[in-house]
This record gives sequence, structure tokens and C-alpha cells, in this order.
Amino acid sequence: LKYTADKIYDIPPGSTWWASSEFGWVVGHSYCCYAPLLQRATTIIYEGKPVGTPDAAQFFRVLSENKVRGWFLTPSAARAIRSEDPELDLSEKYRTGRPGLRNLANVFVAGEHCDESTMRWLARMLPAHVKISDTWWQTETGWPITSSCLGYEDGCANTQGCVAPIGSAGLPVPGYNVQLVEHKEGNTSSQSVDRELESGKDEKPLSRIVVKLPLPPGAAITLWNDDKRFEELYFSKYPDHYDTMDLGYRDINGYLYILSRADDVINVSGHRLSTSALEEACLAVDSVVDCAVIAVPHTVKVAAFNQACFVPKLPKTRSGKISRGSLAEMAAGKPVRVSESMRKMRKQQ
Repeated sequence: LKYTADKIYDIPPGSTWWASSEFGWVVGHSYCCYAPLLQRATTIIYEGKPVGTPDAAQFFRVLSENKVRGWFLTPSAARAIRSEDPELDLSEKYRTGRPGLRNLANVFVAGEHCDESTMRWLARMLPAHVKISDTWWQTETGWPITSSCLGYEDGCANTQGCVAPIGSAGLPVPGYNVQLVEHKEGNTSSQSVDRELESGKDEKPLSRIVVKLPLPPGAAITLWNDDKRFEELYFSKYPDHYDTMDLGYRDINGYLYILSRADDVINVSGHRLSTSALEEACLAVDSVVDCAVIAVPHTVKVAAFNQACFVPKLPKTRSGKISRGSLAEMAAGKPVRVSESMRKMRKQQ
């Protein structure tokens, strides 16, 4: 964690870092607590939300008043602020006054796929000197699998704005041997397909993303009291590889694009479609601030686009992720399972 704080997140000793998360998920442990403290940096713990406590300006108040140098947030948090205050008028005094955002150097988004519209909005609204990086990792890994390593001299240290192609989650960081394998139901081959795609091409074949063993230090070594399930869940499908259960593709320069979870792919007449790719198209519409694409059973096509519903809000977990499972059950007329975290959030509202 100290290595990642230094080389990936570029947190110098004595600086101020803010991971706008909570201790209930992995970012809270890794980057609210241990990593910045191991690096002898100040870390901020914030109990409020992006909006509603009391308004969409509070994140920028925290950044300004505490002279934050590095900031970590989720795409959902950025979209929530954008929906309430698209031009950041409420936070103008925090952004342009003194000290403003002069100390802010790096912004990292993670936790879910970040759509291009949100990344471009962040780049437009933040000062020109700020570097913005999308990262990809999982609770099981404990720290990023892919990112721009801003602490290295040749790791985008001299760039501004979005430091990697918009839509990508960066390059594999040292320690992770990331490979792509053909994604088919029942497929157990661990042979890398090495699909590379030139940026801008329309065809984006979905591949399953795996990591060749051994995993680096910091990754999970078991499930609580269940070693057997740990091996079956993550290592049985692709021998000698850790199965991330995420799908995506890699461009010709090696950048990874994470599109969806394997179980979020929608099958339409035999064609596998990524939910995040469809959501990306919806979010390109200026009046859409958030969306969720789910599959509804169809007797012929299995799933087909035939309805769009407009709602004031989407159900989300405490970590800000859309509860697509609950939405799919509702759309299919099945009993809706509501997670405990969503119940608690409902009581707080």
C-alpha cells in the first residue's frame, strides 16, 4: 500500500489526500486509512455525501479548505454533483477563491466503469493543471490492477487533464500480468487471445480479463473460513489464472477498457452486448445524468431493447453502485430483493 501511495497515486509525505469513501468497502481500508498514513500523509475522513449534506458544493469545500493534493472519488459521486450543479455554480467560491483548488494535482476515479461523458465533464470543470486518471481494481486485489502511475517520472507525470485515453482504465501496474481470454459460456481455456484494438475502431469484442499467477502482495488469500470456495470461485475456471469476472478489451497501445461484469452481459439473438456500452450511449445525451441498462426476458430474442423508463433516481448501494439486480427482478415481475445496505440508506433519507 505504501508503494501504491507513492508510485500510483503520487502522494508525497506531508501532503493531504482525500479518498471520498467510507470504511465499509475496500477503498476505506486501503486508501482512507492505511496507504496515506504509511506514506506519512494527512488523510481526510468525510461523513457527508456528494449532494444533500447540504448541497453539491461540499466536496469542493473540503478540497479547498484542506488544501487537498490528491482526490479519489467514484463516477457515481461525480454524476450526482453534475446532476445537481452541472456548471458547479454552487462551488465557485471554493474553486476560484483562495486557496481554491491550487493544491489539487491528481484526481482518480474508480469503483465502477466511468463513462466518457463524466470524464470529459471532470476535465472541463477542474483546473487545467489537474491530472485525471481512471483506475480499475477489485475488493479482492486490495489495490489497483490498472492505472496511470503518476508517481513515476515517465508515468504521465508531466501531463495535464485526462492522462490516459478517455474510456480506458489505464495500463496494468507493476505486479499484475493481465491477460484477455475468449469469453464463452462454459469455456475453460486460459489461452490468451491477445486481442488488441486500434483506438476509434467500432468493433469492440468482449474478452474476459484474467491475471496470470502469482498475484502480487496485498491480494486476498482466502474467503472467510472457506478456502475451498475461494479456489473454486477465482481459480478453477482458468487454471493458473485469477478470474476477475470482468469483461473488456485492450487497444493497440495496451490500455485496458473495462466494460462490464461477466454476469451483466445481455444476450440478444445470440449477440452479447455489454450493459456499460449501452449505458455509455445513453449518457452521451446531455439531459441524461445517470442510467441503468438491464435485461428483460423475451420469448424469441431472449432480450431486446423495447422500453425506456424515466425515473427521478436509481437504486444504489452504499458504495454508490447501481443495484441492477433489483431493477432486473422488478422489470421481470419477480420478487425484488433489497440489500441491507439499501435498506439502511432508505432509512437515512
